[in-house]
Amino acid sequence: MTKPIDYLDRALTSARREFVTACPFYFLLGKQVLDKPRTPRKTDVFEAVPPADVKEDTTGATKVVDFDRIKHGAPETLMLAVRKVQSAFPSMITVGRTANNDLVISDINISRFHAFFRVHADRVEVADAGSANGTFVGDKQLPPKGAAQILIPGEKVLFAHLEFTFLDAGACWDQLQALHQD
Repeated sequence: MTKPIDYLDRALTSARREFVTACPFYFLLGKQVLDKPRTPRKTDVFEAVPPADVKEDTTGATKVVDFDRIKHGAPETLMLAVRKVQSAFPSMITVGRTANNDLVISDINISRFHAFFRVHADRVEVADAGSANGTFVGDKQLPPKGAAQILIPGEKVLFAHLEFTFLDAGACWDQLQALHQD
């Protein structure tokens, strides 16, 4: 098995032109503290309005989601390439928390198969795959297993409570340089 490409390191150690030439695709960029699952388990579910404060448990009782616990620790920069790397579902670029997705977000609030992208010559679309905690473009929640939403570079995309900015390679490189000048 080949080691995945560390696009963050590549962007931070390459000139802009070199990075854009080597990585001519879209990216999701965000600073996150992930609540990584320690064992295989079901997705934690919370109310579908980010950031949610409550969720339903299996008994139907309301529980407070401990976002303070999730947000402990320093946020890490996540840079995910929106590109096909798995052979499954060849017509879509899948997003989820398990290794069989093209974009893996290891957070317990992300469904195993959460959402998917389709990249066309003239547009990029994102759709929710029936996820437990929803997919959002800006402040608009996408319908579960519904119609795809066209994405415009610079738009915010949320998977559950995790927020990313959808960027082309050049804009992603620019934002990373600004973030890491400190």
